Amino acid sequence: MGLEEQPLDSDELSRLLDERETAKEALKPYRVAFRDLNILAKAQIDRMELGNGLYRCGDFVVEIKPVESRTIEFERTARKSVSIRPAKT
Repeated sequence: MGLEEQPLDSDELSRLLDERETAKEALKPYRVAFRDLNILAKAQIDRMELGNGLYRCGDFVVEIKPVESRTIEFERTARKSVSIRPAKT
């Protein structure tokens, strides 16, 4: 345990965190596969040099529309941030 860490004794929370980590690890290959396939699909669409509009390809609809540049300002409201990470062993 780190010097600033305080123990949290909750078997239920510990179980949930273990399950969460297992699920997170199981998702990794799927996220990588999706990212790579998404990049390839969008690159192929880009090479087709299509104009703005809706296009049907098999079971999918591809929408191409312009996105204008703009400045975005926002205000962040106060909140509590919770981060969860595996403890260093």
